Amino acid sequence: MHERAARDWYVEPDWAIDLLLDHERFDGVNVDPCAGQATIPLAFCRRGAICLGSDLLPQHPMVGAVDFMAWPVNRFVDNIIFNPPYDRAEEFILQACRHTRGKVAALVQEKFPYSEGRHLFFEQRARPAKIYFFSSRPSMPPGEMLRDGSITASGGKVNYIWMIWDRNRIGPPTCHWLIKPAALDREIRRAANR
Repeated sequence: MHERAARDWYVEPDWAIDLLLDHERFDGVNVDPCAGQATIPLAFCRRGAICLGSDLLPQHPMVGAVDFMAWPVNRFVDNIIFNPPYDRAEEFILQACRHTRGKVAALVQEKFPYSEGRHLFFEQRARPAKIYFFSSRPSMPPGEMLRDGSITASGGKVNYIWMIWDRNRIGPPTCHWLIKPAALDREIRRAANR
């Protein structure tokens, strides 16, 4: 068992954000309050969309130094898309839900919703609208190690999901699957050979 990375900084791969953006619309001004090295804001920029990035300790020039948990009560944005620190994910998600007019998308470990302690959180305080499961595990290495070159992003060992909260949607959560194009091609070839 490895120790958690400093500040719980783990870097999501570009393809994990791209797959979400292929399936989910985020209209208006988007914010990643845990932007680190700007992976999520850069993914939005590549699509011509606006996504501002901030972090307590920014790791990229386009990311501002802002404490998300200290946002004023009257600050609202259209959408928040982020990879929150796992040990504070519930707190960060509630904060995001308080400050959005539209959607919150949180990249969390698949085990996050499997908790008796969070049952009331999901049922009464922050019921998700959608859950996106990855068909391939994303590699989410510690940011410090990735930056200093002591590790590379390769096959992931932990399952992750995108959880979506949407102020404009009523009803129970729906489940969806995200599959990388190369994995889909392999799956189609296997099915054709059966």
